[in-house]
Amino acid sequence: MNTESTKTIKTFNEFLQSHTGELIRAGNVALSATDCLADPSEFESPLVSVFLAQPSASAIAGLVAIMSEGDTLILPHLRWSEQQQLTAANAVREVVEAMPTDDSFRTIVFSSGSEGKPKAILHTWANHMHSALASNKRVGFSKGDVWLHTLPVYHVGGLSIVMRAVVGGGTIALPPQDLPFEQAVADTEFTHISLVPTQLYRLMANEKSRARLAQATCVLVGGAPLSKSLATRALEANVPVFVTYGCTEAASQVATSRLSTAKDLSAEPLEGYSLSVQNTELVLESPSLGMFLDEQHNFTAIKRHCTGDVGTVEHGRVQVIGRKDNMFISGGENIHAETVEGALLQCENVHEAYVVPIESAEFGQRPMAFVSVDGELNEEDIKASVAQRLPSFMVPVYIAEIPEYTRTGIKVSRMKLTAYASSYASFSRE
Repeated sequence: MNTESTKTIKTFNEFLQSHTGELIRAGNVALSATDCLADPSEFESPLVSVFLAQPSASAIAGLVAIMSEGDTLILPHLRWSEQQQLTAANAVREVVEAMPTDDSFRTIVFSSGSEGKPKAILHTWANHMHSALASNKRVGFSKGDVWLHTLPVYHVGGLSIVMRAVVGGGTIALPPQDLPFEQAVADTEFTHISLVPTQLYRLMANEKSRARLAQATCVLVGGAPLSKSLATRALEANVPVFVTYGCTEAASQVATSRLSTAKDLSAEPLEGYSLSVQNTELVLESPSLGMFLDEQHNFTAIKRHCTGDVGTVEHGRVQVIGRKDNMFISGGENIHAETVEGALLQCENVHEAYVVPIESAEFGQRPMAFVSVDGELNEEDIKASVAQRLPSFMVPVYIAEIPEYTRTGIKVSRMKLTAYASSYASFSRE
């Protein structure tokens, strides 16, 4: 953060000092902002590595205490092996220690860790503050509101909830860890919650948790495409769904809008955020963009972020089509995996879908689909349904259920699905 910027923004500690009421709530435990300012000496300082599976009152209090000291937090993926965590942390340790310091903390999270070589992203307090202010304004989160924290803190989505509560004066509520997810949500009072579509689907299938969602102010849904069928069900149940698009580089949210019709899943960029399209790719400019560790092992500021997402920007709203690296070519035709996934999600009983390419001697590559369904999987019925919506070259050659081992927390690893698809297709051809 430069000297000029520090004169014009409130510090993290100034926000903490002005925060009244509960900052963290977990069962019978209630912690104020000042309760969190305990001695963080049990953590390594000034560089801190935090390994968190699920948020807890003590863990979040520790994060707040460390940030109030102006230290740097490194948050590797908990689902990596211990060696992978140490390797990732050590890769940035010396670089961070050699950087100029000020009184503000920094965080380092890792992007794309489950799909390839992890990319270290550094955010300053200014980046987090801009993100939190813009997000809180869009979703109406402030003093008196409660955000139910259901995301891992090592993901920027989980970390950003802490920032929004500190900046907005709201409360972080933690669900009971000893209860099934649906029951924990149903039993906890909150105004805001962040979910991926799979979590929303499960909560909508439970009468009590569905009723709890309908009482909320904002149900923020992102991380994967929201199907039109699930969007319709949420609207019919009066669940206040806010469709959101974000990225690690921008410290979380980029564009967010309340869902009003299942036919329009686009979102409006947050205040101060600019999205444009360059050769079909979405390009972002934002004060929340951080730094990335380049090949020379230096942290370089991200001024314009080429997101890797294909999309459109029309009438001030962004519509994400899919990832550039999820596109493949079949018989000379471009196939965006997310386009096929969208058609699959419109099939009866299909509530989760992923598409990856498999080798084809005739076409080069063909699509294979992995789905989660209610009841038994009927491959031919699903293919027939997709064929009514898409050209024949986009209809999956094979359809299988999603293997559990490919799930990495709240997401599914496309890399693992691709490897599985290759062996599945070879076996099926024998």
